[in-house]
Amino acid sequence: MLKAYHITYDGLWLGGVAIVVAHTKKTALRLLEEEDPTEFTDVEITKVTVLDRPMVIYNDDGDY
Repeated sequence: MLKAYHITYDGLWLGGVAIVVAHTKKTALRLLEEEDPTEFTDVEITKVTVLDRPMVIYNDDGDY
């Protein structure tokens, strides 16, 4: 079963945030690291969502 992993990490300026869809935590972290973020330290998975139905994973309304 696929899961959506909400991952934060040290990045430039405001930090890095990613949502990665994968079967396992290990695969999610590997896929993100392969994207070659500038700073990939202090990595934390803050939420895991099981993708068992259609859903909104991320919605940024642009408000600071």
